[in-house]
Amino acid sequence: MNAFCQRKNAEDLHQMRVEIKKLNAFIFFLKKQFGSNFYANILSPVKNIFKEAGVIRTAQVNLELAKKIDLKNPNVINDLIKRIDTGSLEFCMNRLEASKMMQRFVLQMLPSLKEIRTSRIKKFFRKEIEKSNPQLLGKLSTKEWHHLRKKIKILLYVHQFLNEDIQMKIKLNRSYLNNLQESIGMLHDVEIVSGLIDRNERAGKALVKKLGGEMALQERCLHEEIQNYNSKVFSRG
Repeated sequence: MNAFCQRKNAEDLHQMRVEIKKLNAFIFFLKKQFGSNFYANILSPVKNIFKEAGVIRTAQVNLELAKKIDLKNPNVINDLIKRIDTGSLEFCMNRLEASKMMQRFVLQMLPSLKEIRTSRIKKFFRKEIEKSNPQLLGKLSTKEWHHLRKKIKILLYVHQFLNEDIQMKIKLNRSYLNNLQESIGMLHDVEIVSGLIDRNERAGKALVKKLGGEMALQERCLHEEIQNYNSKVFSRG
């Protein structure tokens, strides 16, 4: 957070949000273990920081994708730049208060942590993978793909927290899950780009048609990737 406010580098903001996503995944794990909303409640102020940063980050991503496809509409480009500049100014003005919120969260969380049996951790992964199995949903909408990506990231982040011995016992195929969430991310990017294009322009119509084809191809590839999802997730790879 401090690095972003000093340098206004988009990657710094992205990394800050990634770290909060990891915290959120950890809190989700603790709630499943202890059945308490205590951790979620104390994380709530930090999640508000995450949402505020998300407004800026969304505009940053949209601008990057707009430049990537060489979008010609100056109104769209200027609007995104304005959102980034205005949002960044407001976000950084509240930096000190946000920092205090994060410190309070840590101070409240750490004393309450306790040991969790390996058998319960293994049960958590089995249940969450069963619930996240995309093959149970049939043909997924773009929204459902995005929701699946969030679930996969939670599994990856929680697994990352565990010590090496427990990681080996869980036998999670991190490589498969990471590749799958990245593929879903590419589908999401195509959807974002489609939303930026002026469909009334001749060039815009042609680009929308091209992107529609890319999205359909990406979805077919994803459906192939999720075949035998459960067995792939629990294999070593």
